[in-house]
Amino acid sequence: SSDGLSPAYTAAKEGHSEVLVLLAEHGASIHSRRRSTGATPLLTACRNGQVHTVKALLGIGADVTVTTADGATAVYLASQRGSLPVVQLLVQHGADPHKGRSSSGGSPLAVACHFGHVHVASYLIEQGLDVNQANSAGTPPLVFAAQAGHLDVVQLLLKHGAVFASESRQGSSGITPLFAACQEGHSSVAQELLVHGHPVDVAEAQHGF
Repeated sequence: SSDGLSPAYTAAKEGHSEVLVLLAEHGASIHSRRRSTGATPLLTACRNGQVHTVKALLGIGADVTVTTADGATAVYLASQRGSLPVVQLLVQHGADPHKGRSSSGGSPLAVACHFGHVHVASYLIEQGLDVNQANSAGTPPLVFAAQAGHLDVVQLLLKHGAVFASESRQGSSGITPLFAACQEGHSSVAQELLVHGHPVDVAEAQHGF
């Protein structure tokens, strides 16, 4: 199609792994990209959390290092979806879990925390991802989790050494985890942060406004 929707891309999007293998056996490219997003069949399957399709694509040589037009890796997309089996498959096949979305500086851990995927977040921490790594805007995973009200993720991050934004060298967004939780009305998250010693009177911004 005009947008680069090849049969292989369509099969991946719909989760038809057997069709994908058949197409590859007959010479179809599994590396074709959709023009509008830059997504390959593998990236599409990861975005949709289709573990069997991802496994099939990896089995026929799909490239785990490709990214979308805005720089999102396969691991980032699978983490956003919350598919732990897909994330694990990708890492087992050589994907670097530290690489996320280059356009925003977001890590797979940050996006997993934002959407409340605690099991994915736990696995990524086991893989060595920094719980305090902020994105390009200076927002660390703890702020994302607190803002979205994901208590279990907040507890996980605190357990593994997450610091409050005011203490983080990388946290320059000016929003603390407590402010984010209070702004959205997440009382249980606010209580958890206070129990762990979050300063109660830290202002929203660290820049004097």
